[in-house]
Amino acid sequence: MNNPMGYTGVELEAYEMGYNEFQGDPVPPEMLDTAGYTSGARYANIILPELRAMAGYSDDGYGTWQELTGEARNEAPYLLNELVDAFFSGMYQKNQDMIDAGMEVVE
Repeated sequence: MNNPMGYTGVELEAYEMGYNEFQGDPVPPEMLDTAGYTSGARYANIILPELRAMAGYSDDGYGTWQELTGEARNEAPYLLNELVDAFFSGMYQKNQDMIDAGMEVVE
């Protein structure tokens, strides 16, 4: 697995999640539909809650991972955006690795 962005720590975990999440045939990079992916149930119910937990949100009450805990109160909104970006960077990289490996691109 390539890590051209040099992610470390929790960002690397998010990147690896995205890399492993990408399944199927490679598509032209400009056609990788992350907006469509984020509107899906898997992203809303599994991926995003895990990223929020990694950012320091606690699972408390209605709607999961809503409350920030400890030191995360100052960093979590910013960190969550970085984790989401790292997740999608992993998806894009897996797609590119598949293209580079010579797999047929589906348009």
